[in-house]
Amino acid sequence: MAQALAAAGQGECVVSGPPAFGLHSAGIRATTGALEASLFAGWDPEHYAQDEICSFLDRLTAWMSTR
Repeated sequence: MAQALAAAGQGECVVSGPPAFGLHSAGIRATTGALEASLFAGWDPEHYAQDEICSFLDRLTAWMSTR
C-alpha cells in the first residue's frame, strides 16, 4: 500500500522489501552509517511443516540478499 501511494505521488515510504510500481531503492544514512535492519523468524520447533518453513526461509534469505 505504501509503495502504491508513493508511486501515485501521494507521499514517500520506507519499506524493507524490494521496490515496486516503478519506484527505486535508496539507502538511508545517518551520521553513524547506513541504516540496517535484521529480520527474524520464529516458530514452534515441533511444527509439522518445520522442514518446509526452513526451506522457504533459506530461499527468502537468498532472494533478499540479491535485492
